[in-house]
Amino acid sequence: MPTKRIYIDSRFRMPGGSDSDFRYALRTPIELARGTIGWIDGVVLSQSFGNIIAGYNDTLYLRELTATFKDHIITITPGDYNIYTLATEIETQLNLVKTLTDPYVITPASGSLTFSNASPTGSGHILTLEMIQANDLLPAWGATTTPAPAALSDKADACRLIGNMTGTSGPIGLNSPLTTAHVDLMPYRQLFLHSHIGAPTSQGPRGENTIVRRIIVDGAPGSLITDFHNTQMDYIDLGEQLSTLHFSLRDVHGNVVDTDGHPVSFALCLS
Repeated sequence: MPTKRIYIDSRFRMPGGSDSDFRYALRTPIELARGTIGWIDGVVLSQSFGNIIAGYNDTLYLRELTATFKDHIITITPGDYNIYTLATEIETQLNLVKTLTDPYVITPASGSLTFSNASPTGSGHILTLEMIQANDLLPAWGATTTPAPAALSDKADACRLIGNMTGTSGPIGLNSPLTTAHVDLMPYRQLFLHSHIGAPTSQGPRGENTIVRRIIVDGAPGSLITDFHNTQMDYIDLGEQLSTLHFSLRDVHGNVVDTDGHPVSFALCLS
């Protein structure tokens, strides 16, 4: 069969769903010859995500040691930041919950953040979510804290954001500042378009087999993401008919990405 194109735009989705998780009904079902393949081309969407996204990269886990251990969950306010405003925001949130006698001071320089605290007794540590969930901390997370910190299930670690790549920062205390690695203000480096329109021909980073397109994100917030195919290597083995199609835009963890009401459009090519 000659190559055909179906242009899809989430603004014309079926009732319900969202711009990043939607069903699209063809006006007339398309019968396909045996061996027909498809591929996604010409993806266009807005880079409408802020640097800090609620539930994705907005959480830091602070453990302080004074007379006893105190554990705190720090939530960074979602939105757009540069390294200076991010330092101010994290400093504010840390000092709202601190138990050390002196305030935390965060100084940005050369793409990194330096955490310091002049308290003569006690210190602070920033832990990763993986360390807490491993259940090998002594004492266990929240064991000596009243009230206990909130549940961790819906929280997302911001250590990669601030450049705390070693798993723990600290101690942050008297004459003991901590300088992180490079701050990464890009919440997404790649996105994945999922669908069940054909037989599985791919395996995603978590083992999923519904990915039909990987989309590179290389622009700052407010820019336009455009992703075009140079080859047909990312093809999909299609069945005998196309009628109602389901697509979802997801991050590397499999979470549906909120495009904040901005549409997603692309072409489904058939050959």
